Amino acid sequence: MPKPRVREQRTCPQCLVSYECWPSSPKLCCSVKCSIARAHRPWEERFWARVIKPEDPEACWDWQGARHQFGYGKLSVNRQPREAHRLSWELHYGPVPDNRAVLHRCDNPPCCNPRHLFLGTEADNRRDCVAKGRQVRGETHPRAGARLTESQVRDIRRREWAGETYTALAREYAVSVGTISLIIRRKSWRHVSEL
Repeated sequence: MPKPRVREQRTCPQCLVSYECWPSSPKLCCSVKCSIARAHRPWEERFWARVIKPEDPEACWDWQGARHQFGYGKLSVNRQPREAHRLSWELHYGPVPDNRAVLHRCDNPPCCNPRHLFLGTEADNRRDCVAKGRQVRGETHPRAGARLTESQVRDIRRREWAGETYTALAREYAVSVGTISLIIRRKSWRHVSEL
């Protein structure tokens, strides 16, 4: 015999009225009116509702809302997706200048603490990423498809040095001759040493 379904008590985050709903209900608010009012709050209010500010001013302020695939917080502003750390910069320091990126000193993508943020160019961002060893490359690169491993790259370079042709290597490893050329000339897989 199935268990009887029991309604649960919830508090509407918009008007703070207590209401009953089914446990499986996606209803967050007590009414459609409250849902609409909640959705149309100013972005600043919605931003602060999703940030945890610890007592230590030097700690990260972690974003508790939706995130990009790489962990950066996101929030819709005027029906446009915006990154939470950029919104934090705007709240504390004003608009982000054109051609500038908002970078993290703490290397914590969901962090919105303005003390951990600084302005730079996209080139600064890439240099910072490489200097801190956070770049994806080789087998871990999401677009590479990881057809080859680091040991295979070493083997390709060793065998080419021993005299095998690019075409033979490309056929054996099921990649293009151009890929073999990039590996040999160290235009790709540069991080792989010959050890």
